[in-house]
Amino acid sequence: GIPSVALHGDTPNDERAAAIRQLQSGDLACLFSVDIFNEGIDIPPVDTILMLRPTESATVFIQQLGRGLRRAEGKSVCTVLDFIGNQRKEFRFAPRYANMLGLSRKQLVDGIEHGFPSLPAGIHFSLDRVARESVLDNLKQGIGTRVNDMAADLRALGPEASLERYLDETGREISDVFRANRPGWTALRRLVGFDDSATTDDDERLQKSVGRLLHIDDAERVDFYLNLLARDRPPDASAMAPRERRMLAMLHLGLWGDDSQRTVDPIDGLARLWRSEATRADLTAILRYHASVSDRATSPTSELQPEIPLNVYGVYSRSEVLAAIGRSTPEHPYRFREGPLYMENLKADFFFITLNKSEARFSPSTRYRDYAISRDLFHWETQSMQSPGTPTVQRYINHAAQGSEVYLLVRDQPMTESGGTTPFTFLGAVDYVAHDGARPVGITWKLRTPMPECVVRQSAAAVG
Repeated sequence: GIPSVALHGDTPNDERAAAIRQLQSGDLACLFSVDIFNEGIDIPPVDTILMLRPTESATVFIQQLGRGLRRAEGKSVCTVLDFIGNQRKEFRFAPRYANMLGLSRKQLVDGIEHGFPSLPAGIHFSLDRVARESVLDNLKQGIGTRVNDMAADLRALGPEASLERYLDETGREISDVFRANRPGWTALRRLVGFDDSATTDDDERLQKSVGRLLHIDDAERVDFYLNLLARDRPPDASAMAPRERRMLAMLHLGLWGDDSQRTVDPIDGLARLWRSEATRADLTAILRYHASVSDRATSPTSELQPEIPLNVYGVYSRSEVLAAIGRSTPEHPYRFREGPLYMENLKADFFFITLNKSEARFSPSTRYRDYAISRDLFHWETQSMQSPGTPTVQRYINHAAQGSEVYLLVRDQPMTESGGTTPFTFLGAVDYVAHDGARPVGITWKLRTPMPECVVRQSAAAVG
């Protein structure tokens, strides 16, 4: 008794078009589709989505969900009825829910258990008791991340499978492959007999280091490193432009670390990297993966000198930023924890900001209230003992008149779930707007480039 139509791949185009018109006019109440209309179709009045087939692809799921997310007159909500999951124990909820909410699997489990207390304002996600228990059980069983499970999935995909395909089809995250106590992509391929490259004494150390480079996804660095790694022999840094030499230094410190007691000569470091086929293969796989999936549009900033390879919206570790601005080099690495860093030769202050300051890692006197007011405005607090008259604060307030610049770098929290240090997003140059208070001083900055929506969401979640 409900006027409905079923369409599939063999349905003629004119019948498809007629069904769409009838659905828009209300003559049809329901349209069933098989392997069509996942994307590329826009019917704003659609207010109910029924999921009747499983997909392990988070991308396909979001595309399917998007058929009901267009706004229309008289439409206040989209109802999603998801009938998938119970009949297939191996089905995974994590990729679809994590992508909807922008959360990792661990954050997703925590959120479902505790009611998502830290979602940004305006976002609500809830499950009834039975669904909550079912989804939690599914998430906690999760994806087999034991090496044997990972190897079995790779073996099933075959030797031609790329890292991108492996992650997409298994629902794993790239950190599952490269986190601590994981073999890495090439070692996993060796385990199942898909790779017979030689090993070196540096493989173990460098393989662990590769896990610190998973954030590299801005186009400039990806292209530069891919071209570099494709060479038969190590590059000659002396023949490079200054900006390229800085990017090479960023890679060196990422691989060999910034511990001055374990400094590796840059020329020797390159030679050892080129002997480690596994490390170069893993780096290449990571960079190709990011080149294919990253939607981060980075752009250079005219305020920085040309030799400084920091792009707005780019993601960088602390040691990479220090190498980019010339404060740290492979020969003389500089360790810096967090907070403001003034570079007198550049006449610039760089603020390293953590949005989510947990009580376990920050004392009451260092849990400054740093948050996004909007995409254009950011509230930041000085150190607790500073007042408006302090010379440093005066430099911040009067930076434009003094010909100096202030740059913001932000991150959600100090540590990643795998135990590594979280990198920072470079927001570029900012201008002073206003200040209030003392000990600490609260300063409002206006960004010259509006911050990405993901940073606004992180900030909103951090401040509740």
